[in-house]
Amino acid sequence: MIKGKTTSGFEFEVDERMLKDMRFVRVFRAWQKNNFAEADVLDYILGEAGARKLEDHLADKDGFVDCDKVAGEIGEILDIVSEKDSKVKN
Repeated sequence: MIKGKTTSGFEFEVDERMLKDMRFVRVFRAWQKNNFAEADVLDYILGEAGARKLEDHLADKDGFVDCDKVAGEIGEILDIVSEKDSKVKN
């Protein structure tokens, strides 16, 4: 498991094996083709409970969650996991 923290302050823990899991590849590819699959990527990476935690973390004062902010967090999480995973292997 890899733990990390995004620049917005969101703390997460993910299994580094997910980057090489074919199911992740499929949901990520779907997201690249269609932005509506972003929720599937988020649920896959963090699980449903973790995804809701991130959404609560990013919600504005009216309770709305900006999709662009979510996409940024996903990218940052993937970058952190990739970097830490490569350091573990070296």
